[in-house]
Amino acid sequence: MSDCQPILVVDDDPIFLAIARSVVTAIGCTRVFTARDGQEGIAAFENADLREGTVFLDLNMPNLDGLGFLRQLSALHFRGEVVLASGESSAILNSARHLAGMLGIHVAGSLKKPLKPDDVRNVLLSAAQERAARERAEREKRQLRAKPQSITPWYQPQFDAVTSRLFGAEALTRIVMSDGAEVPPGTLFEEARARGDLDALTIEIADRVFADMLAWRMLGLTTRVAVNVDAHVFEAPGFSEMLKERVTALGITPESVCLELTESALPRDMGRLVEALTRLRMARFHVSLDDYGAGSANYEMLRVGPFSEVKIDRSIAIKVGEDALAARFVELAVQIGAELDMFVIAEGVETEAQLARLRKLGVRYFQGYLFGAPMPRDRFADLMREDERALSA
Repeated sequence: MSDCQPILVVDDDPIFLAIARSVVTAIGCTRVFTARDGQEGIAAFENADLREGTVFLDLNMPNLDGLGFLRQLSALHFRGEVVLASGESSAILNSARHLAGMLGIHVAGSLKKPLKPDDVRNVLLSAAQERAARERAEREKRQLRAKPQSITPWYQPQFDAVTSRLFGAEALTRIVMSDGAEVPPGTLFEEARARGDLDALTIEIADRVFADMLAWRMLGLTTRVAVNVDAHVFEAPGFSEMLKERVTALGITPESVCLELTESALPRDMGRLVEALTRLRMARFHVSLDDYGAGSANYEMLRVGPFSEVKIDRSIAIKVGEDALAARFVELAVQIGAELDMFVIAEGVETEAQLARLRKLGVRYFQGYLFGAPMPRDRFADLMREDERALSA
């Protein structure tokens, strides 16, 4: 590999250090450093250009273990990747990955001992891809700061597998720069969050969605549309009232609007959030818990919030054929949905096999590329017409 970043191997086993150096050098990485524990590893950052490199890290070490090392890396503003090279159990490795994420450390993967050249090569390729993705995200942020952009809702269809009919759509934001380049919506929302105007951006997007819904209604077409709203936006004073005023002014029925609660972080004030959600449900809006199974506080929010829908996260839905825990999670979500009178939607469905497995587990409503990619307003209007013709045929 000609594009290897500097590599630091941190492990208290001198034999492993020698083998690791040999394996990494054999695949073409020449800038390799070693440390016998976490303290030596941290000291190595003063002597080598490692702040954007790759660290192979053992967890169970004397003096400063791998967990403490991760915390020190965070304090050093480490911008590279960590590869967990440890003999600990999968549960411990998984917890270490989550801890790293909480500390802002990128984990490119984990390796079993003894190291194998192909495994090392693959994990370094993954690290390079993650690095490229971060660099691309930084460029996109600079674009957003420097250039005007158009913000347009596109619509991904949701289907009822029992009736084979269109159930609704999720509005997904498409951002096009002045030079024609597209920027992922997550980048736009992150920038808005940093500026402190995420609630204003959310209202702007909702207004455009409501305008599209009004245009469809003038064509005799209606459907339910979901709009993503960050948990912190729901907490903003007056947000619920602004939404109600807008749909009332346009003559849109609240029942045709679903507000999908997304989590960028834990809510600051759970009481204020629950109050806002309850007011919106009392006004007959639908309220959905997005990314169910992947959010930071899903269970607590489901327990106290007045949700009319949960969306099973794509990362869970795609694993039901190979992961017994994922399948059981989906079964329980369907059971909870039935008991609490909530819709349960599986998102990210891309194959007939995934659809068949999820239907067998009791899921009825679906969203994903198997049913349709996000599309502009007029194309979605055509889809609604096709659905109406199929019903009358």
